Amino acid sequence: MDTLKTAKRLQQQGLPQAASEELAEILNEFTTSDPTSRRDLKELENVLQKDLEKVKADLQKEVERTRADLQKEIRSLDVKIEQTKADLQKEIKNTSLNIIKWVAGFLVGQLALFFTLIKLFG
Repeated sequence: MDTLKTAKRLQQQGLPQAASEELAEILNEFTTSDPTSRRDLKELENVLQKDLEKVKADLQKEVERTRADLQKEIRSLDVKIEQTKADLQKEIKNTSLNIIKWVAGFLVGQLALFFTLIKLFG
């Protein structure tokens, strides 16, 4: 900090020269004299940076774990869907066969009725 420049600025604002010089010196000491606090802040910054990196790594592990769980669940659901699909196809086939049996039986019955009517009235 330029104490002379600061003192002149204070004098321009109406402070006496002695007061301006003293205040400029106090400000200079205040801004430059506490290296311990700066060192502490740097250490704190380093600690916080390490903590942040650990949280980030933990979060990445959790994301990967969740992704793996979701993929496993999706595979499980795919298997269930395929099984349900196969079951439905089998049921549709069985239902179709039953319908064909009923229709065939109905047609045989109608033919028998038709031939009986022809014999009676024919």
